[in-house]
Amino acid sequence: MVADVLSWRPAAARHRELHDRFAAASRDRFEAMLDRFVRAHIGDRLRSIVGELPEASTTRLVLAPESGRRLHYGPPHDLHFFLTGALAELRRLDPARAPGRPVWTALGDCWFPAEGADGAYHAPRLAPGIPVDTRSPYAALDWAGPTVAYRPEALREVVTAADAALAAARRISPEAHHLVTSSVRVVVARRGPGDAATSFSTERRIGGPAFGNLAGPPADPAGVLDRLLHEAVHSFLYLVERDEPLLRDRAAADRVPVASPWTGRRLHLHSFAHACCVWFALWSFWRRPAAAREFPADRVAALAGRARDGFDRPAMIDALRTAEPFLTPGGRAVAGLVDAIRHGSYD
Repeated sequence: MVADVLSWRPAAARHRELHDRFAAASRDRFEAMLDRFVRAHIGDRLRSIVGELPEASTTRLVLAPESGRRLHYGPPHDLHFFLTGALAELRRLDPARAPGRPVWTALGDCWFPAEGADGAYHAPRLAPGIPVDTRSPYAALDWAGPTVAYRPEALREVVTAADAALAAARRISPEAHHLVTSSVRVVVARRGPGDAATSFSTERRIGGPAFGNLAGPPADPAGVLDRLLHEAVHSFLYLVERDEPLLRDRAAADRVPVASPWTGRRLHLHSFAHACCVWFALWSFWRRPAAAREFPADRVAALAGRARDGFDRPAMIDALRTAEPFLTPGGRAVAGLVDAIRHGSYD
């Protein structure tokens, strides 16, 4: 399934099954957490508020990346986070429902004062409805690097650049566009030190990638799309691995470093396995003929070449040999795909 999805063949139904299973597991954990709170006589208010929320609002609360971090990598006992998130969802739907305290939504896309509407904040959104979080406490956590506030005009440039990239993705490959818009629930955008463009994902925040200097300078529309795809593929792989890990004995595997065939950087084996999938997806995308109709041909060729080159380098042979004892059936399928690419037998 991984190769089908990441070669951008129609596979929406399989992708949707992954999301549905993750959503069901998240909801089950949320309900179990609520039950524990109620039995401890501290959850009645949260239970009552959640009971007032429509399904879409509860889904926003439960599937927010920060909620997933607490529910799946718990123990899930952060009553304050879920209570304020539920209050924010109620206030988002009904301005008359004052939360009684300043609250952020779990997605980090809205902030409301304790009373009234003065100072209420709504994050900008990409055209598919994905919020761009630059101001919430979750965007300011250390996991994604130093935080520098965006000026409003610079943030508009980020939103415009990301929207243009997603529109191009739809024209090049509707399947790639679908992967991004279904895998990413919120974009954390940050202005990093210097001009270097960075991006980062973690399996503890599925669907919440962070980007530094996404829109430049310098402007690089194809690079914006490349980074969005890169992190969306990670989010997809995190869901895949909930059912079918790529490596066995993950703790032991992560003590075995390899050199990245693409960058030369030191990687854990799990990061290497993901890298093989991510760079395969990017190579598959940028070699599509439609890509050169959307972006300058030399830039498309450079992105495709960068993605392809790592498969042919000697470091790939060394890394695969090191990874082999840890590969699951899913991991061996990825290794087989890499071997086919190296030997020119993958179409």
